Amino acid sequence: MVGREAKPRSVLQRSKRCPTAQQPRRGWETVLNVLRYRSRGKIPNQTPCRVPPPLHGRCREQRYTRGADWDSIAECAKIASPMPLFGNGDILSYEDADRAMQMGVSGIMIARGALIKPWLFTEMKEQRHWDISSSERFDILKDFTNYGLEHWGSDTQGVEKTRKFLLEWLSFLCRYIPVGLLEHLPQKINERPPYYVGRDYLETLMASQNVDDWIRIRSSRARCKARRADLSHDTLFIPGQS
Repeated sequence: MVGREAKPRSVLQRSKRCPTAQQPRRGWETVLNVLRYRSRGKIPNQTPCRVPPPLHGRCREQRYTRGADWDSIAECAKIASPMPLFGNGDILSYEDADRAMQMGVSGIMIARGALIKPWLFTEMKEQRHWDISSSERFDILKDFTNYGLEHWGSDTQGVEKTRKFLLEWLSFLCRYIPVGLLEHLPQKINERPPYYVGRDYLETLMASQNVDDWIRIRSSRARCKARRADLSHDTLFIPGQS
């Protein structure tokens, strides 16, 4: 994270050996300065900034209290031209993605939306809302657990590492509302879902914002893959971005 005092030219020239990417946020004067420096040729093209920078349409102080300002992103995209600029913020449906691509950006970056709904990219590709079942969602958790244990190992340390990230991810996944239960499409990313009963037990469990239920989901996956590991000691978990 680069602070307010950083100068765009000096930041980019510090890491000449390693390609860098930036994600400035709306509200910083340095965002426009970076774009103006680049558009005026003061930051040469041979510097390590070869990846189109994504611009977030919300300042850090706003957290999730307001929607991303895509009008500001569109303004920055005009200033940055012909340099490519990616936009980022509040994309949770293919409609959101389509509207974002009409704001003059070269592309979009998805962060929180992909954590809440990792099948979002399939919806974008096929231009449809996917009423994914609870069993299909659970299969995604299975794959995540398997990949984690393959990467970090199925010993005690590997299991702890995997379930740590799984629990963090579940704190986002529980915010998804199944398409078949929505009164109005699409779901908005900043709307916190009220308590609801799903169409089956697993769907209800996945909607829970109770950490104990996340641990119940996690434990069922971890024990299936690593039965020999010592899972008797649960680590303290404090969900982030809640």
